[in-house]
Amino acid sequence: MHGCRRWLILIGIGSLLIAGVQAQSSKSPEVSLSGVLRVQWSDRANASGTDGFDVRLARIAAEVRHPRNLQGRISVEFAGGASAREAQLLDAYGRWQASESLTLWVGQLLLPLFYDVRTSSTRIEALERTNLVNTYFAGARGRGIALDYAVAPSTMLQVGLWNSLTNNDPQATTRGARAHGMASLNLRYETGNYQANIGGLWGERPGFQTRDPQNNPLLVPSAARRTWYIDQELRLRRPHLTLRGTYLEGRDRNPTGGVSAPQFLAPSDYRAITVYAIYQARPDQQIVLRWEDFDPDTTRQGDSLRTLGLFYHYFPMQGVRLTLGYEWAETTTRHRAIGAVQYQF
Repeated sequence: MHGCRRWLILIGIGSLLIAGVQAQSSKSPEVSLSGVLRVQWSDRANASGTDGFDVRLARIAAEVRHPRNLQGRISVEFAGGASAREAQLLDAYGRWQASESLTLWVGQLLLPLFYDVRTSSTRIEALERTNLVNTYFAGARGRGIALDYAVAPSTMLQVGLWNSLTNNDPQATTRGARAHGMASLNLRYETGNYQANIGGLWGERPGFQTRDPQNNPLLVPSAARRTWYIDQELRLRRPHLTLRGTYLEGRDRNPTGGVSAPQFLAPSDYRAITVYAIYQARPDQQIVLRWEDFDPDTTRQGDSLRTLGLFYHYFPMQGVRLTLGYEWAETTTRHRAIGAVQYQF
């Protein structure tokens, strides 16, 4: 209860700051609408019941820009949940550009961490987030307060205080869930053709009480959450090739199963390596290679997930992307063929 009050106070203070600055100006804000729809076909080998067409994304977003360096954004996903029929709140935040070097964010937004978390799934070149993100950072969005500070023209320091569970964490989306605090730190260096991010997060995953399959009381203790990473991207002009790599280590309790059927009761150390190679063959054609090696428990043998994906994107007109792809799951037999059409406005 005290943890919830602290977060309400922090968010309330941030909201009052934004409202106070907004009240100083009588000019009308600018409102813009945007959206994205992605229809996707997939075929998972040896996995019955998961083949066929599906609506993967159906999002609508509204942005409000105020002349006094204020911006607000709300976005909703209408193809959420296991059946792709649930509406889920994605973004709900306010942004205040306090000065040329300082920006304040308040609300629910993408965590400012490594590439596969901080980037919208509409822009990720491999269509979907990695196994690591889907396991420990489901939804990729945090709820809290963040500050961006430009240390130098090429260097940005990003710090944040968050609810310790992301918006779609299995433990947070189940009835009765609660969360503690979490802090994040990211240092970004960027020049014309190179970007590097180094940082991490520290917090606590809350414990809970439930019942085992025999209906006996089961107490799952709280666990420390920590992650550190280094993320680099190099953009070459000739050939038009982008190379991106992320190395990450952390410790957490795997939240698979949520609070009703937890599969893991104790925390474990995990490690992940993700590599992208993106070749712009022509202005309207792109070839993408992504390899991920994700080990959710470094002390246990045989549970690593290694996936290689190859994707071809064709952009016939502005806002339209056609994709053909294939993923080889090295450690399992569940390979996947993918075809997708995405329209964004």
